Amino acid sequence: MTLHEHFGQLEGLKYAWIGSACPALNTYLAVAPLLGIDVNYYCRCDGAGEPVSPANLKELHDTHRPQYQVNIHEAPDLHTALKDVNVVAINGPPWTKTSQMIRKVQIDKLAHTNWVFLHLFPRRPNEVDEEIFKGDNNLLWKSFANSKWVCAAIIDYLLTGSPLTTDAGECHLSNDVS
Repeated sequence: MTLHEHFGQLEGLKYAWIGSACPALNTYLAVAPLLGIDVNYYCRCDGAGEPVSPANLKELHDTHRPQYQVNIHEAPDLHTALKDVNVVAINGPPWTKTSQMIRKVQIDKLAHTNWVFLHLFPRRPNEVDEEIFKGDNNLLWKSFANSKWVCAAIIDYLLTGSPLTTDAGECHLSNDVS
């Protein structure tokens, strides 16, 4: 929802995941192809250099590759992961050294000019510099605010069978809870 609000569409976006191979990454890898979003992911165990693939990667490749014209790519390094992406999502990058902290200047140099930043909590030291976390590219807070409406819409639909409606930018739940 947040990305659609920001970019006006989802199809054709490029998404970079920097961090551990966790359930959130598995969800992005499963849903992104359905929305026409390419995904680069960079997962390494504590900077050891060995790739860590999501648990369902082979199944996703087998399922989505023939059906959707999107790319799911395991990046060999941070540079490749960030190249020309619109969305930079971080979940505890796989390193702990301050010298490897992701800096805004790196993203500005590699990513698309209109890149945005998302993050899963908790925030850990040495992930990204303050310029990214407190900058205008950070959609984290907007994403959290939108998540309540996504949850409300799903619950409303499951209880009533009717979709959440909007009127002049405000969301209204249906009154029917039969």
